[in-house]
Amino acid sequence: MVGFAEVGLSYFRGFLEFTFDFKLEDATCLCETINSADETGTIYPQGYLTGLPVRFFRSELNHKDIDQFRSCLRDAFIANRDYCMSEEMVFHYACAIMNRDEIIDETIKMARGISDDAFLKKVTIVADNTSANTVIQRAAFGIL
Repeated sequence: MVGFAEVGLSYFRGFLEFTFDFKLEDATCLCETINSADETGTIYPQGYLTGLPVRFFRSELNHKDIDQFRSCLRDAFIANRDYCMSEEMVFHYACAIMNRDEIIDETIKMARGISDDAFLKKVTIVADNTSANTVIQRAAFGIL
């Protein structure tokens, strides 16, 4: 699973604590590390969980931010290819994120372009609602 590293109670931090037995302080510290470095972080081999910096999900994005998000997103795919080797990646984008459509569109575009991961067969996106708001989303979800 890939989620955003929010220090407050979030799915990512919740998974750290309740699925992977991180203490609250350790989970918070990992989220702070990911966010202050502004880079993707994974807990592999402790578990199949990767965090993206929360700022992409909680602040408006400009073109530079989108480029940086793409870089972090690519690192999540690299973490799967090089370490986790999962057949499915789940991007957990629920919890009233900002930039929903941009983030989902970029994830769909990147997932479609992945050709260097022999393990990856499926990408799932979890969001607060199932609306397909853009052409990219409608095409990906077979709504066109």
